[in-house]
Amino acid sequence: MTAKEYLRQLKTLDNMINAKLLERERIQALATKVTVSNSERVQSGGGSGFENVVIKINELEDEINADIDKLWSLKQEARHLIDLLEDEKHKWVLRERYVEFKSLRWLSEFTGLTIDGVRSLLKRAGKKFNTIYSKSA
Repeated sequence: MTAKEYLRQLKTLDNMINAKLLERERIQALATKVTVSNSERVQSGGGSGFENVVIKINELEDEINADIDKLWSLKQEARHLIDLLEDEKHKWVLRERYVEFKSLRWLSEFTGLTIDGVRSLLKRAGKKFNTIYSKSA
């Protein structure tokens, strides 16, 4: 894994967590609709369909929690490696971009650099980070 791939895995994992959160909301919304419509009927059987939904939601929440724990650990590790850089600008730009998921536009507006200037700073910082990452891998 390259240094850039290492840093990008944080955003990938964050996106996966967000997708699972949306899936959980969708399942909960469907379960609520099903519960309301089923409660209007007289049922003679157990609530196995609803129980399955609850089980699915619980399993999804367990996955989400595990992913959040993994993301937290990876962010801590990335922060530690970034903090080994000497240049404070390099530390800041890598942390904001890859750990805090700030956009190029946000970085540009915050620093007063053009987007190309931000890209250039990220490229320089990435080269320095690559050296540190290579030694740690």
